[in-house]
Amino acid sequence: MPAVLHWLLRLICYGALVIVLAGLASLVFVTEMGVCPSLDESQIACSAPFYERIASFGMSVVLISVFTGLPGLLAIAGLVMLGYDVGNLLSRSKSR
Repeated sequence: MPAVLHWLLRLICYGALVIVLAGLASLVFVTEMGVCPSLDESQIACSAPFYERIASFGMSVVLISVFTGLPGLLAIAGLVMLGYDVGNLLSRSKSR
């Protein structure tokens, strides 16, 4: 039973890490492309509706992470687990 819970926690943390990184990447994308001159929490104005949806996704992920803290904490836990898994994988490959 603890192995199943550990696997489930790992899955949730990795999922949160992917979602938070995708949100940050979408904000970096629209900022660097210069398609959204107005990008703040009250108004998102972009040159096309497609970019506006991307910016809205990124802003919502960031705001939920800031105000609740849960996605950010789960993403940090996922990053720690990922580092631990990569370390174990590298130590196994060196011992062979």
